[in-house]
Amino acid sequence: MIEAFSKWVMSIAGAAALGVFVDLFVPEGKTQKVVRGVFGIVTVLAVVLPLPGLLKRDYSAELGSGDQTVAVSLDQTYLYAYYREKAAIIERGTEKHLAASGYGGAAVTLATDGYREDMNIVGVYMNLAGTTSPAGKSREQVYSDVKELAARYLNVGIEKLIAYG
Repeated sequence: MIEAFSKWVMSIAGAAALGVFVDLFVPEGKTQKVVRGVFGIVTVLAVVLPLPGLLKRDYSAELGSGDQTVAVSLDQTYLYAYYREKAAIIERGTEKHLAASGYGGAAVTLATDGYREDMNIVGVYMNLAGTTSPAGKSREQVYSDVKELAARYLNVGIEKLIAYG
C-alpha cells in the first residue's frame, strides 16, 4: 500500500517537474500556452488515473513491524452514559408534563430493555409521595390520572406504569 502511494506521489512530482523543465525552454507566445495546457492535462492524468487502483485495495490497520495492530471499537461506557442521559431527559420531561397538569413533585424512573439507540420502555415507576394534586381527588383517582397522563406522554401502555407513594 505504501509502495503504491509513493509511486503515485512520485509520478505527480515527475509530471510537474517535467512541465517546469519544458516550460523553461519553450519560447513565449502561443507555443508556450499550448505546451502549458498539454502538461496541465498530463499532470491531472497523473493525479487521477491511479486513484481507482489505490482505492480498490484492502487497507489494514497494522503499524510498525506487523506484530502490532490497532483495534478500533466503540466506547461502550460512553454510549451507556449517553443513552442513560437520554432516558433521564425523558424522565424529567414526564415529570414536567405531570407538573403542568397539576401533579407536581412526582419522581419518574424509567426501566428500559437496555441503554442503546433502540431502547424500549418496559416499565415506568412513579413515586407520588411528594406529589401535589388538585383538591378533592382521592388518592386512587390521583394514581389513575397520573398513570394516564404519563402513558399518553410516553406513548406506552398503561399496564407498564406503576404509581406508588
